[in-house]
Amino acid sequence: MEPSITFLLIDPNEDHRLQYYYALDLSGKSKACICQPDMNAALSYLESHPGFRPDYIFQNTAATYLDSMAFNTALQLLDGLKHTTVLHQHYNIATARNHSFPLMPQVYLLKEQLLAMFEANAAVLELQYH
Repeated sequence: MEPSITFLLIDPNEDHRLQYYYALDLSGKSKACICQPDMNAALSYLESHPGFRPDYIFQNTAATYLDSMAFNTALQLLDGLKHTTVLHQHYNIATARNHSFPLMPQVYLLKEQLLAMFEANAAVLELQYH
């Protein structure tokens, strides 16, 4: 099966972006993953690249609730992003438990969590549209 899911990852930490990118690649479902360091850069990228509309946006920043809601509102105003799934601070679940994890076990743990999320989301979408 051909990889078909596109992602936008927002994280100020370059190491976290790299780990996430590897985990998405290992999942075998990633068609494209664009990484940006903050929400403003992500919005600018999406505005200047109307042909790229991710299926998922992972936003892992220290943004306030109001900043996150403003980001979500700005996304909904862009063509093709009204129904995009946005996950805020998603992968801290995998990394916060033990910061001494070596890189590869952490990436594989993240990959498994992502695959479980994709399967759950696909089941929900199937129920909604059938």
